[in-house]
Amino acid sequence: MIRIAVCDDDRNVVESIQRYLEEKDRQLQEERLDISLYSSGEDFLRDIEAGAVFHIVFMDIQMNALNGVEVGKILREQPDKDSTIIIYISSYNSYAEALLDIGNIRFLKKPITRDQLERMFNRVFSQALKYKEILNQHLSFGFNVHKESHSIKMCEIVYMKSNGKFLELYVWDSAKKAICFEDRFYSSISATLEQLPKEQFTQCGRWHIVNLDCVQRLAAEFLTLTDERNTQIPVGNTFRESVKEAYFRRKKG
Repeated sequence: MIRIAVCDDDRNVVESIQRYLEEKDRQLQEERLDISLYSSGEDFLRDIEAGAVFHIVFMDIQMNALNGVEVGKILREQPDKDSTIIIYISSYNSYAEALLDIGNIRFLKKPITRDQLERMFNRVFSQALKYKEILNQHLSFGFNVHKESHSIKMCEIVYMKSNGKFLELYVWDSAKKAICFEDRFYSSISATLEQLPKEQFTQCGRWHIVNLDCVQRLAAEFLTLTDERNTQIPVGNTFRESVKEAYFRRKKG
């Protein structure tokens, strides 16, 4: 899924870009677009500081309070935001020097036409896909064992299983080409889910969290994983609908 933010205090501009992106989302075969709308730089930065990640940002330059240049500079100060593609929107051409330090930017001049949006989207989409893959590879999950801090790449986690007050962590061992027990740490399923990307991980029963990227098949009562043993993770009755929705949403990208 490619996450896109549109930040502009002109409602007409926001709605115009939103309509284009929603139409584009229906056309794409391999990816889905997740679109978030903001009417101010302050609202946008509030979500960024709370952990939101966007691959592409359409940003108006002339906004009340914080303008787009200031917002862009603050965005670049956040961890792992150097590769976010910022598409600046303005009626003027007088901001070139102020934008030089922000990097990885594009520019659309108002009034924006559909042809402009189409050309711009086609230019940045493949770059956004690469940025998405880099982010996914570097995201880590942190946990404590006997007061010692540990971390592991989220893409290596296959599933977690609750065992009393502890969670058992199972990962993909590329050397053995198998799912292996990694460690156990003190936590609850609900607290752990808050640390994990919701589009990638889901709770499938009272005792299990599973990485949807490691699932090859969904049945009513279990998930079949991609290892050679076709490991099965049970799906609880009350979780069947939410697991089904999460599974197919992830497979669509």
